[in-house]
Amino acid sequence: MKTSSSGRCTGNDRSNKLFTASEAEAFASDLLASAGISDYEMSDPSETPMPSFDVVWTYENGIVAALVGYKEMRAVDLDVAANAVMADDAKNCTGDFASGRKISEPAKLVSVKRLFTSCRSAGKSVEIHYTLVKTKSGHLIQLAHLNLGGATGNVADADSPFLHGAVLSSYK
Repeated sequence: MKTSSSGRCTGNDRSNKLFTASEAEAFASDLLASAGISDYEMSDPSETPMPSFDVVWTYENGIVAALVGYKEMRAVDLDVAANAVMADDAKNCTGDFASGRKISEPAKLVSVKRLFTSCRSAGKSVEIHYTLVKTKSGHLIQLAHLNLGGATGNVADADSPFLHGAVLSSYK
């Protein structure tokens, strides 16, 4: 996610990535531990279904999660970033598409936006719930939770453990 002069997030240029692969895995592991989550397995980076993300893991209930971090994102408005995510997912959907924003409780240390997208085509359904976190230091962390059709858990609330005080303080 790179910003254009308008502040719109574009592309997947590595120059503004916040983490290396190993740093992303360590950050995600710390974040999961802070959220009290232990029932997950990290994906092999060479086999990830989401190559634009820094790290991907799967919960025991089949929900897939992914995280990517961007540095130097102070100029990016979270509403603009949320619109860019929804537009990108809509562009990649060849069937019925739905998207929307979810309620985010105000946080003291960071800014948070939550949204979802859903695509159904040729009998296949993908539902993604995103959490965008902008830190005081100007970084943008994007967390995604996906139901690729076989998950038994509630993907709509899968980000809830990451939205509490102890976890939000992990975003620096």
